[in-house]
Amino acid sequence: MDLQEDLKDSSFITLYDKYLSVKKFRTKSTLTELGLDLIMTLLITTLQLAISSVASVTSESNIWKRLVIDIFCLNVVPILFLTTFVDFAVLNVIILCFIIFVLLTISAVRDRNELISRSQLDQDDFTRFIGKFKFLTLNLTAVCILAVDFSVFPRRLAKTDSDGVSLMDVGLGFFVISSGLVSPEARHKPSPSPRKMLVQVIVLAALGFIRLAAMVGSGMRSSGEYGRHWNAYFTLATVRLTSELLVKMVNKKTGLFTLALITTFCHGLSLYLGLREYGLGYVGYPSLIWDNREGLISSMGYVCIYLWAAYIGYCIFSIAQPFEILYYPASPIKLLARLASLTVAMGLCYYISITYIDSVSRKLANISFIIHLTFCTLCLFLTSILLDYMVKSTVNLRSNSILIDIVNANALLFFVVSNLCTGLVNKICDITVGSCKNVNPITAVIALCLYMIMVNSVSFALYYRKISTKFW
Repeated sequence: MDLQEDLKDSSFITLYDKYLSVKKFRTKSTLTELGLDLIMTLLITTLQLAISSVASVTSESNIWKRLVIDIFCLNVVPILFLTTFVDFAVLNVIILCFIIFVLLTISAVRDRNELISRSQLDQDDFTRFIGKFKFLTLNLTAVCILAVDFSVFPRRLAKTDSDGVSLMDVGLGFFVISSGLVSPEARHKPSPSPRKMLVQVIVLAALGFIRLAAMVGSGMRSSGEYGRHWNAYFTLATVRLTSELLVKMVNKKTGLFTLALITTFCHGLSLYLGLREYGLGYVGYPSLIWDNREGLISSMGYVCIYLWAAYIGYCIFSIAQPFEILYYPASPIKLLARLASLTVAMGLCYYISITYIDSVSRKLANISFIIHLTFCTLCLFLTSILLDYMVKSTVNLRSNSILIDIVNANALLFFVVSNLCTGLVNKICDITVGSCKNVNPITAVIALCLYMIMVNSVSFALYYRKISTKFW
């Protein structure tokens, strides 16, 4: 009751009066429920990607100079914005926009005697957008999984207990989306052989068991976000296997949208018929399945997210088709209009879902969570397209940020190494100061920067030797 009384002070509470009256409890404020902090953080990070792209244009072709610029723009700046300057999000956006304007002006003056390409967007541009989104997911996840252990990281950005949404709630969802966007179904390529698909599932499952064994061996307690034994690797293995089996049942050209819609409906219906109460622990009795109920239930929601991402990716990589919402038009203006229309439609669906169906729940990966992730993804793509089109219309965009290529070449290994380094930093802090929470803010920010440099160094070493661990 005290939490609901606190919520009454919010100016947004009128939107949820009827809805809150039937909720058992809520762990996040309405402002966070609407995801404004999340959208603002993602917007800031997208602007940082634009800064890095423009800075790469203005810099020389020296790989080391480009790498230093990218590390500062894509590692150091996000850490500062997620910790020290997190309460000044609007001011951060204004500053970043001003920096972009200055860099564009410098580049335009330098290229005044060169022919500037004003060609329309093509599929190579879309690939670059998807690469940026994948990097954005990995980079934010790597920063947050360690930053959350320090007191300098705001609690409102950490994972929610049951209902609500925050920045860290979307990490695994965005990883699944980035995989779906470049899946064989999205790129009009044949599905991998059963043997290759089985190898992918076994590798992910093996990583899950290794993480479980490490947790048990070190005496660390599970956070409980996926259950007692379940973890993100098991979820990824389940998504890979289930989505592949479902996709084989339909025609890729006309069935992806229908399959995603039906799967989402069935998942939502199962939650409505009682699976939600079981997943949140209101009913049921202790057992192996009950101990891991969150991971098992949410896995089907992540399958739905993967299917929606595969459909969006299919539309992006398609030649114009009359049945598609997003298709590959001849004019970039038409593309932007359709992206904007779809984004508005998803925003309305999101409002209807959290008002009349259910609040966002990462633990259950319910319909509201699925729509929320899709809406944020479209917002990011729209922003990225607008920024890149502005850059291409002003200067000669010669290359991408090199750090994006380095990380994306070994995405899964980057994620594994970041988890290992997170555990290492936690152990060092436990030995030296008792806990990461006891580290002062300045030291915490320095430790985060060194941690990201260490993780990126591993990826750079593999990239420099032309070693790639891509398999999904």
